[in-house]
Amino acid sequence: MSDRKEFLKKLKDQYDDWNYKWNIERSKLEAKAQHAEAGLKKKYEKQIEELKVKQDDLMVKIKEIQDSSGDAWIDLKDGADNSWEALKDGFLKAKSHFDKPKDD
Repeated sequence: MSDRKEFLKKLKDQYDDWNYKWNIERSKLEAKAQHAEAGLKKKYEKQIEELKVKQDDLMVKIKEIQDSSGDAWIDLKDGADNSWEALKDGFLKAKSHFDKPKDD
């Protein structure tokens, strides 16, 4: 049981750190989207929506682990790890893509 608590704490800490950074980046993306041409605005909005889906998926996995009984959480651990990696990778990809200078 202690391992589950440690895993959840680690996952939640990672998520909280990511969420803090994401809130800052999302604000930047939303500001850029307001001033962008229609095509670029759609890309910003799509990126934001894709990350929201990944964020929701991770939260579902965390809840499933919290609600699991006994050692059942072990079967859910890989899914949570995969969700975390997908969220982190999506964030880094979006940040990298939209931080690139645009040719006018």
